[in-house]
Amino acid sequence: MSLGTVGSIITARARKNRLAKPKKIKFEIDHSKGCNAFKGLDAFCTPENFDKVGIAKVKPVVDKKTGEITYESGAKWYVKHLDKTLFESQVYNGKVFTKEVLEALEPIIYEYFRYASYEEYQKEMEALDEQYAEFEQDADFDIDADSLDDKLFK
Repeated sequence: MSLGTVGSIITARARKNRLAKPKKIKFEIDHSKGCNAFKGLDAFCTPENFDKVGIAKVKPVVDKKTGEITYESGAKWYVKHLDKTLFESQVYNGKVFTKEVLEALEPIIYEYFRYASYEEYQKEMEALDEQYAEFEQDADFDIDADSLDDKLFK
């Protein structure tokens, strides 16, 4: 007797981690096959990353005058190295996510999960300090605390 379920979709989040941001991830556990190593990688295969990865929900459009191929948003997955349009159920396998595709995805995934370096943090703080200094120099920024109390509590 089958109830129609073949697996579970798990949502996990590492709450305390020194090496990666605590972001949610989803993965699927099939009761008969185990985990699919490629499930979840589709979240990083966006039209913005298509030039780097070669997989996204886009469709190729050929310009009839120039013969140039451009890509527009679509409903199905387009895999550039296979030159095929696939349904979602056909995407999660080693033929689609080849070693080259996984290597192209690595810096994108790393950037998503990594913390800012100390130098990046320092630059951000310096930029905020500069913005604050500009506000202090602005004539409208100078507020007398006593006059503000008078306006607020009248």
